Amino acid sequence: MKIKSILFHVVFSCLALSSAHAQDDAPIATDRPDQTETAVLVTGGMLQFESGFNYEETGGDQPGFVHPTLLWRLGLNGKTELRMITDLTTRGDGDKRNTGMDPIALGLKTALWEAKGWVPKASLIAHLSFPTWASSERQTEFYFPDFRFTFLNSLSEKVSLGYNVGAQWDGISGEPVFLYTFAPAFSLGGDWGCYVELYGFAPQKGKADHNVDGGFTYLVNNNAQFDLSGGWSLTGKDGVPYYVSLGFSWRFDIVKR
Repeated sequence: MKIKSILFHVVFSCLALSSAHAQDDAPIATDRPDQTETAVLVTGGMLQFESGFNYEETGGDQPGFVHPTLLWRLGLNGKTELRMITDLTTRGDGDKRNTGMDPIALGLKTALWEAKGWVPKASLIAHLSFPTWASSERQTEFYFPDFRFTFLNSLSEKVSLGYNVGAQWDGISGEPVFLYTFAPAFSLGGDWGCYVELYGFAPQKGKADHNVDGGFTYLVNNNAQFDLSGGWSLTGKDGVPYYVSLGFSWRFDIVKR
């Protein structure tokens, strides 16, 4: 716990030392509810939370729950953001269920280049998960990273296209799982939006898992958003049969003017 306390102090000290901050008048851009992470970064001096509650049919005797998944995003200077992922989950284990914290992940997102014509806006996201920063039954043997390149094309005022490629590890096998996402998003007018998505995971050994999902977003104001989503596997028993998720995201300026 002492390490985690130090971590929080370091993160917020970085903000206090940063002179780059601005009120963002653009609507909040989130990495949820789809599997595609946005190429847009949090504005410097702003703190953004993205929370979600998931129900996941695992194909076994017990469904899985995430309550909540929480992504913390801290904008530093418009070019870089710090990130932390904390997931509290409940999983079935035979006739029993166990609840605990998955390994905490720390990372960053950094801008690579801006959009120009058909060239997409691009950024890089990377995390490192810590094996002992978790409940005892969720600890892993190894530190495990993940990374992805995120791309965004604005096709019109009402249509955008986000897509990712990358890889992740699980802290147990040491073998990578490659991933892809492809998600057109649409403005429905007013404060409503929707998306459809194809995404998948391809382990170094074993069969690839391909999935589809979709959902809706509602913009409460420029700094807050609700979302509802769900998806299912295209590869039967080799993937998660289906999931549903409800989320809420918000941001605020924490640097005094």
